Amino acid sequence: MFSDQRSHRAHRWLFQYLNGPIPDGKVLDHLCRTTSCVNPNHLEVVDNQENLERGWGRRIKTGWVNFCINGHEYTSDNTYKNPLGRLVCRTCSAQSRLRYQERKKQSVGK
Repeated sequence: MFSDQRSHRAHRWLFQYLNGPIPDGKVLDHLCRTTSCVNPNHLEVVDNQENLERGWGRRIKTGWVNFCINGHEYTSDNTYKNPLGRLVCRTCSAQSRLRYQERKKQSVGK
């Protein structure tokens, strides 16, 4: 199946094992948006432009998605870019920080 000596990512290997080679100029898109997923039913062969257009980062930047995963609206006041360049919901970040501080308090008291 693979005549070269290169390593292959698990999802690519399994997809090609079941379906044959991925055509030149095409990539696998994880429909589930979980890049570690190897379920071949969650993979679709598309061109790179289509894959990029389906990505969440691009959806947020172009206004296709206006809310974070927890339902908070992406506004200029509620959103910032982290050091990796990703948009982050300030409300979710603050709630996460509070949960962490509570866990920390509880573990010190034990």
